[in-house]
Amino acid sequence: MTTTRAVGTVTASAQFITYSPETDHSSRSDDRKMNAPSTKPTPPTASRRAPDSSDRAQAQVFAAMLTAEIDAVSALVDEAELLAHKARQVGQGTARLWHNEEARSQRKMLYQLHRQLDAIHTRFPDVAG
Repeated sequence: MTTTRAVGTVTASAQFITYSPETDHSSRSDDRKMNAPSTKPTPPTASRRAPDSSDRAQAQVFAAMLTAEIDAVSALVDEAELLAHKARQVGQGTARLWHNEEARSQRKMLYQLHRQLDAIHTRFPDVAG
């Protein structure tokens, strides 16, 4: 009796199995993934949520840290440019090139810091820094 019941179950289940030749894949109609994330792209506005107070507080702290870092890197750029100028005055070509390269490198870092601070101000217009 169990053999007949097993065969009946297999034939009843077989009617729900479909085959897709395009994907070369078989699937059952009741094999839906209920908790799987959607693979459809979401528009950028739908995925953004409104910032809450903790996001603003974190942005405020990060903006203050970036401002302090901008001040420090600006001082390094000024110092490197001054040393390059002094090296040129005394005829130290190698030192002048080294300090110019250091100023260029620090200026590049300074631009990146400003870009990050601008991104914070774009996202949180009321954040000071």
